[in-house]
Amino acid sequence: MAPTAAIDTGRHAVTSQSFRLEGEGLDRAVDKTVGTARLEVTPSRGADEIFVGVARSGDADVYLRGIGHAELDELVPRFEAGRPGRFTTTDHPGSAPAQWPTDVDI
Repeated sequence: MAPTAAIDTGRHAVTSQSFRLEGEGLDRAVDKTVGTARLEVTPSRGADEIFVGVARSGDADVYLRGIGHAELDELVPRFEAGRPGRFTTTDHPGSAPAQWPTDVDI
């Protein structure tokens, strides 16, 4: 079973400056076994729309200026049943986006 973690926020976006898989013995496992990381996103309310994207930091910063979002600081996935994953974020207050990310040149 792949490690999992649930991330949620009351803001309009969750961002991360970088994402690195690391840990004791994990580097070799990722390099030799995993090869590809997969991100699965599911809205907490089925009718909600979700945008998942990868952008240059500067472009994302410009788009997110003034938009309420949570920046992911740490993510520890759940590797074993019964041991919950955890995450920490930095809150960036703001309003809703005026445009969807797909409608701007980002």
